[in-house]
Amino acid sequence: FFDASKEFKEQLKAKKSFFTLVVLSAILLLAMLIGFKYQNISTDLPLNDPALFDFNKQLALAIFSKYLLAFEFIAILLLIALVCAIVLARKELTKEKQ
Repeated sequence: FFDASKEFKEQLKAKKSFFTLVVLSAILLLAMLIGFKYQNISTDLPLNDPALFDFNKQLALAIFSKYLLAFEFIAILLLIALVCAIVLARKELTKEKQ
């Protein structure tokens, strides 16, 4: 149990490398967002004709052609966040057992 009357200072082992990793990730994310904004992808399919495609198919074609890399990047980012949350929770559980 955490005693609030005691002075507690959190210590990070690798502050510099963690900060560098965060900054590089932010720069990579910014570069990808700028790249997605300026990418020019055209398709040969007439997506405006409702006789050929219904709305769901139009949405699926748009997502899996133009925005595929963005969805893959977000999926990887969420996977990394999930793994980090599990690692942090596991560290707290091992500290409580000791």
